[in-house]
Amino acid sequence: SDDSEIQKKCTFNIIELLSSVSDIYDRTIDTFNKENRKKLKKTYKLQKTISRKSKELKNNVYKTVESFKDDSLESAPYYVQVLDYLREITHALHFVVKPTFDHLNNNHKPFLEVQFEELETISDKLIKLINSIIDAVKKEEFESIDYIISLKNNLVDFIDESRKKQIKRIKNKEVGTKNSLLF
Repeated sequence: SDDSEIQKKCTFNIIELLSSVSDIYDRTIDTFNKENRKKLKKTYKLQKTISRKSKELKNNVYKTVESFKDDSLESAPYYVQVLDYLREITHALHFVVKPTFDHLNNNHKPFLEVQFEELETISDKLIKLINSIIDAVKKEEFESIDYIISLKNNLVDFIDESRKKQIKRIKNKEVGTKNSLLF
C-alpha cells in the first residue's frame, strides 16, 4: 500500500485516540459533577474501548512499521514512541474514570464546590493541552512544541497545587479519605 496512505492512517489513529481521551476525560468530570451514574458508566465503557484500541495499535505496530517504505523509516521510531505514550495515556485514563465511577456508584459524599472547581480547571487545562497537540499533529507544525510544553508544565503545576490544597482539606477534616481518592 502507498506510504502516504499509511502515514495518514497513523496520523488519523493518533488524532482519534487523543480526541477520545480528551472527550472521555471531559465527560468523566462533567457527569461526576452532575452525579449522572448512568452516563458515567457509559463513559467508563468508552474508556475501556479506547484502551483496547490503543493496545491493538501498539500490538500491531511492527506490522505497520514493516509496511513503511525505506524513505519513511526514519519516522518509524517516533510512531512507536507515540503509540507507547498513547497506550500509557489511555491506561492512565482508567485510573481517573474507574475511581470516579466507583465513588459515585458507592454513594460516597459529594465533592465540595472548590474540589469540583479544581477538577474543572484541570479538565480545561488538559483539554487545551490535548487540543494543541492535535492541532500540531494535524498541521504538521511542530514549532509550537515550546507552547505545548508550557501548557503541560502549567497543568502539572496546577495538579501539584490542587494536591497540596486537598491535603490541607484532609488535615482540616473538610473531606474524608474516600473523597480524597480522586485527587
